[in-house]
Amino acid sequence: EIPVKLKNPKFIESFEMLTEMFGVPKYNELDPTPILAFTYSFFFGFMLTDFMYGLIIAIVAALLAMGHKKLNDGVYKFSNILLWSAFFTMVMGILFGSYFGDAFQRAGINVPALLDPMRGALVVLGLALAIGLLHLFIGYTLGFIVKIKNKETANAVLEQLPWMLIILGVISLALSMAGFTSITLGEAFLLPGIVLFVISEIRSDLPILMRLLMTISDFFGFIGNWLSYARLMALALATAGIAMVVNIIVAMIWGIRIGPVPLGIAVGLVVFIGGHIFSTAINALGAFVHALRLHYVEFFGTFYSGEGKKFEPFKAKREVSELELEI
Repeated sequence: EIPVKLKNPKFIESFEMLTEMFGVPKYNELDPTPILAFTYSFFFGFMLTDFMYGLIIAIVAALLAMGHKKLNDGVYKFSNILLWSAFFTMVMGILFGSYFGDAFQRAGINVPALLDPMRGALVVLGLALAIGLLHLFIGYTLGFIVKIKNKETANAVLEQLPWMLIILGVISLALSMAGFTSITLGEAFLLPGIVLFVISEIRSDLPILMRLLMTISDFFGFIGNWLSYARLMALALATAGIAMVVNIIVAMIWGIRIGPVPLGIAVGLVVFIGGHIFSTAINALGAFVHALRLHYVEFFGTFYSGEGKKFEPFKAKREVSELELEI
């Protein structure tokens, strides 16, 4: 097995850690790190969707990065991943108009927003599924390129191309329903894709019943992988919902007074700070795990095995060295 050493630009080098957690590519595979660096950070931001939460994560990551000389290499790389993820979280927070949830709106401050996940959940779901189709299409396209490069033309045409055409067909049909394209364009992609998919299934040497079951399994497997991207919407809603609950509790206790003592303000500040720190931590953990899951299961499953052998420099591994001096 030919060993592999990953080499990427400095600003995305830290994301190699996420690739290696799954497995390094074989010598004849593509390194997914450049694409993973962007899509992972974007998915993280889409699921967190709060500017202030992103700012908190960026501050924590920056403090870790500044002290990297005292940290091991893994922690330093993780801090860089957090910085990129925090950046996309802040961008999505601006687009969704979310600053500690709806705290600004409750304070009477009007903030512009392209979309509110709490009021436009179906739109956010549609956007998440559209992103999922695009992500899967990129994966199948990369798989097609790898197979062509490795002179596996038949496998490329029968294993990758059908799904590429089916995805293009679904996108074209959706655009035609919105009045942007003709429905015949969708059919032009979808029908050949279905034909190639059927051919790829019936070429197996398995018994007819097993081939039928495998065809059904592969089809619903694709549907399941696609619908899995709905978690982008689900976690965005969870973040907005938890933040809103914290703000509602603060609003309920804010005006409480015991005589001249504004007890509600003091308690409200504690609840506000503690509640949003908790919300940041729990939702960031969810975004981290689910963004990884979308790549390791859905995305990598379209083109990447991760069964390569990592290059290790030839050197002696010592725990204790003894130096003898002869005089």
